[in-house]
Amino acid sequence: MSVVNETIGVNGRVTNETLNIHSNVNVHGEYLEFESNQFSESIYGQRMIDYYPKVISCIQEFRAIIRGEYPEFESLNSSQQKALNDAYLTTMGEERIIEWEKILAIKPLESSTIDQRRDTVIARIRGQGKLNTALISSIVNAFTGGTAVSYIQDSCLYVEISPPPTNKQFQFLDVQQELLKKIPAHLGLSVKRNYAEWQDIKDYHANWQEVMDVNDTWKDVYLYVVPFNTYIVRGINK
Repeated sequence: MSVVNETIGVNGRVTNETLNIHSNVNVHGEYLEFESNQFSESIYGQRMIDYYPKVISCIQEFRAIIRGEYPEFESLNSSQQKALNDAYLTTMGEERIIEWEKILAIKPLESSTIDQRRDTVIARIRGQGKLNTALISSIVNAFTGGTAVSYIQDSCLYVEISPPPTNKQFQFLDVQQELLKKIPAHLGLSVKRNYAEWQDIKDYHANWQEVMDVNDTWKDVYLYVVPFNTYIVRGINK
């Protein structure tokens, strides 16, 4: 494709220069379509092509420019999304989690996942204030997404964790550590899951028939508590 470009020379005369531009316009002036998947891997590359008039977007040099620029827009969008996620505790990334762990003096377990470390940060923040049943339930909820029943008996605080409503995975030790930070020194702490995991049932019963003998329905199995499923986190010498 050739384009005649009029320029003003040093003598004030208009001169014509012929520019050779590579395009997909044939000798009949008809536009030939580029491969439709040329920018299919990037929504930004395709959008930038679509912004140009067809007479411009068909020029190979312009498409080469777009091919070099659209990754910058993708990177910018990624940074924007990261900043938005980090603005909220429930969606923050690992870098922001590390910052909160330093602020709150949290030492995560080596086996903790990113989600579990995020839950610990949320639980520590929720744990501010006077200890009561609502606060205990809020701390547990940060890890499990569910609730907990708590009561004091014989100088010991008992916390019974209800089944997570969405089968959320959490580390029991994380819950224990956060509760221990709130319990007064004169009280013991006993924490238990008020439900059983499949491994608990497998370890406690010899076969499936034993499970059926104890439970009549699937709901009974769901709410079934293995007798040894209790953890004394801190006892009191009497």
